[in-house]
Amino acid sequence: MLQPSMPSMAYRLLRCCLAVHFAVVLLVVAQTGDEDGPGQQSAEARAIKELKATLRNRGADCHGCETEEDFTRRVAETRGWRADEAVSPDGKIKVTRQQFLVVQRSSQHEGHELDDGDDGDTDTGNNAWVEFRDAMRAGDLVEDGQGGYRKRQAGMTGWRRHAKWALTLVLGICALARRLLGVAPPSPQPSQPKGSVAAPRKAEGGGGTKKSTGGKKRR
Repeated sequence: MLQPSMPSMAYRLLRCCLAVHFAVVLLVVAQTGDEDGPGQQSAEARAIKELKATLRNRGADCHGCETEEDFTRRVAETRGWRADEAVSPDGKIKVTRQQFLVVQRSSQHEGHELDDGDDGDTDTGNNAWVEFRDAMRAGDLVEDGQGGYRKRQAGMTGWRRHAKWALTLVLGICALARRLLGVAPPSPQPSQPKGSVAAPRKAEGGGGTKKSTGGKKRR
């Protein structure tokens, strides 16, 4: 009966060790994947859903938000917001939804009886309110001095004002340069020879004198 040699036994033992090691690695990876897998993802999804509901109740949006951290930051930024209240960024202007709808309906239906059961008017009023509230929160509206509000005009502030000043300065420098160039004496132009100008005049004068003299001699 042949006995296995030492090299073959060592080779088999090495193969067994490698197999056990590979199995342990797979087990660890599987457990790690379970911990960070669907369970954690579902928890983050639930948190994001709750944060979205909070923002919705405040009448706020979170454009470009993707992670839980983004939504959490937006919730912190909108703390104190109410869905039925429009507040300017500086907090000086506050308009409730009821106040806005009363003013809007009175202006649109002036002289007519308002039908409270009109669903179309309700939807239109809600859409107008959302647009007004978002514009007020963004700082796009200012008081018009007559109890209402108007869109903020694009004032010459910041880089626009500096650009206007720079353009005005450049135009002023160009105008000044043109004036200075106009005051400076013009460059001398080439003049004709004196002989060519004076000779015809002498000839004309001499010819006339000779004719008159000749006439006197004939007499």
